[in-house]
Amino acid sequence: MTKIALMALEIISAIVGVLLVWLTLRDVFQTAVVPRAPYINIRPSSLATRLLWRFWPKIAALYGGKRREDILSTFAPFNMIALLVLWAALVGLGYGCIFYAMRAQLRPQPMDFHTSLYFAYSTMLTIGFGDVLPGTFWTRVLAITTGASGLGLVAVVTSYLFAIFGSFSARERYVIALGARSGTPPTGCGLLETHGFAKLVERLPAVMVDGQAWAAGVVQSQVAYPILCYFRSNDAHQSWVGTLGTLLDAATMIVSTIDGVPKGEAELMLAVGRRAAKDLYEHHRVGGRHDAGIARHHFDERCARLRSAGYTLHDPESAWHDYTRLRATYAPHLNSIAKYFRIASTPWSDTAS
Repeated sequence: MTKIALMALEIISAIVGVLLVWLTLRDVFQTAVVPRAPYINIRPSSLATRLLWRFWPKIAALYGGKRREDILSTFAPFNMIALLVLWAALVGLGYGCIFYAMRAQLRPQPMDFHTSLYFAYSTMLTIGFGDVLPGTFWTRVLAITTGASGLGLVAVVTSYLFAIFGSFSARERYVIALGARSGTPPTGCGLLETHGFAKLVERLPAVMVDGQAWAAGVVQSQVAYPILCYFRSNDAHQSWVGTLGTLLDAATMIVSTIDGVPKGEAELMLAVGRRAAKDLYEHHRVGGRHDAGIARHHFDERCARLRSAGYTLHDPESAWHDYTRLRATYAPHLNSIAKYFRIASTPWSDTAS
């Protein structure tokens, strides 16, 4: 190989290495540090997650029942470990390419690409056997930078894991608590029935206030940490999508169908919940739309259940018109999200699988 060809190879290797390190560390920063990182496809983490999710549900579909749910529930933890390995591999590869471009300044000589990679990974992992040494000021600076990158990567990912599991725990506490009030699987009608039979109708505005805070927290945390959306509840009959649908359905029935219950907090719940469903739908680029997912005879059955729980209802025709109009503003988004994340239990929808 001529001297000019070797120089061109070194320049290309250095450029590729710098791009790999920059893109990967930028991805780590946006994923683990930035509160609302742009979910763009050029990020290695988003590419890897979406690619892996294409195949994971297909594997789970080969099984049925609890086994299928178990396989789906392992996706999020597995993906987090896979991302850590991917980030470390890409950063090490990037530094290896840069070291290869500077191989004349490493000892011993001659230095090939495999040895450059070995030096980069051993330095990044702070192992440092000492069999390969930097021979100049700039290679020493690069070696120190490589080691600092490895330590920083571990520190940032560790804090990221704690943030993920803290947010997941906060989300699931409310999912479980609301499930106790709204049945298994939870439904908006079940939530209203429970309060009606227990003579706790006056507590419904407080439930809506708590739901608003929870929905706002869910959209904030799951936009900041998209992997949270893939974490599933321990109970297959419960999910964060189902809980959001339960709250929105209950609020819709209060606003459109029920007399004698304060509607202010329910209207606010609708505003917050609709925004949450829309933001998550758009952020994850779920795609696909579904109808409101409610048939008239099911609506009439729910009205009968509410009357038996002691509620006074509006005129059926006007209530049905208002109910379907309001549901059309959030149910299509929720149904598309549930379909994308393979959440089978979507009790707010008659069209759910």
